[in-house]
Amino acid sequence: MLEFMTDQQDNIPEGQPTQPNANAQQAEGQTGNAVALQRARRAKQSSVALIVTFCAVALALLFMINRAQPQAAKAAPIKADQSQIEAAIKRLTGLSDELATHMDQLLQRFHELSAVAQVALEDLVKNPFELELLAGISPQVELTQQEQPEPNAAQTERAAQLQAQEQARIQAEEERKQLAELAARQKAEEARRQQVRQAATGLRLQGIVHAADEGVCIIDGQVLSIGQQIKGFELISIKANSVQLRWPDPEMTFTLKIAE
Repeated sequence: MLEFMTDQQDNIPEGQPTQPNANAQQAEGQTGNAVALQRARRAKQSSVALIVTFCAVALALLFMINRAQPQAAKAAPIKADQSQIEAAIKRLTGLSDELATHMDQLLQRFHELSAVAQVALEDLVKNPFELELLAGISPQVELTQQEQPEPNAAQTERAAQLQAQEQARIQAEEERKQLAELAARQKAEEARRQQVRQAATGLRLQGIVHAADEGVCIIDGQVLSIGQQIKGFELISIKANSVQLRWPDPEMTFTLKIAE
């Protein structure tokens, strides 16, 4: 059996492959074709993608160039405006023509009036510039004051009472105004005095130094002698433990003592 198989293998020509080798080569050929087709397909897809990308970039570039360029100004429709302007010009022209016509008429009228012959004043039946007085009225009219009847005693007394009442009312009104002004002044003066008192209360006498001729004191850290001022207050006297201050208007006097 082995010898027969060996003989059959020996009888196969050298150039003719065996059946298993042929199948293997056919499978390898199909695999190579599939790989080649796949590579060709990938190359085609890559080319298509590259072309699409290039087109997109070109379109974007053209769009940007168009946006960057100044847009051409479009002529606005001027038909309506042109018609309005023409109508206005026609109206103005017609108005000027009408004015010129009226002016010519006025000038013609003036010429006609100036050409009329004037009649002398003495030849007129009636002088239009002469004042004629009515019959029975003198040219000089004197106005006389109308006589009034004399009032009786009752009317005189009543008038005197009314006058006295009016004078009393006026006097009472004046007194009321004076009292109101006086009250307002007193109120303002009292408010001013209260402010001065508060200012004086805020001062602090810190010490007194007695000298041979005159003493000095210290108020709010300021050394003062008689006659000097601090915050509007004048120092008028210095005693052993107190000093006196005076405010000019309204005139007020305050005594400060050394704080214990």
